Amino acid sequence: MAAGSQVKSWEAHQADVWSVAYSPDGSKRVTGGSEGAVKVWNAETGELIADYGSQTSTVHVVAYGDDGRHVLSGSRDGTMRIWKGECGAEGRRD
Repeated sequence: MAAGSQVKSWEAHQADVWSVAYSPDGSKRVTGGSEGAVKVWNAETGELIADYGSQTSTVHVVAYGDDGRHVLSGSRDGTMRIWKGECGAEGRRD
């Protein structure tokens, strides 16, 4: 496969995807969208693993914690949230 070739594609959000990050072990991806959703995906299959629900506005940044057990999201409304594991439970809201 040539460099720059598309490998996979799937519909991830109802609107624009603003941010994507891989888990530390590379097995998962987390995405943030303009509808406020934060979702976790299987990196190999593209299967939805967890849907953390919505923040109140566009999610501009997502990241995994170093341990891979927490997902962080930052939204246009000025909030940062820390989500626990893959269950969708919100850990902290700052």
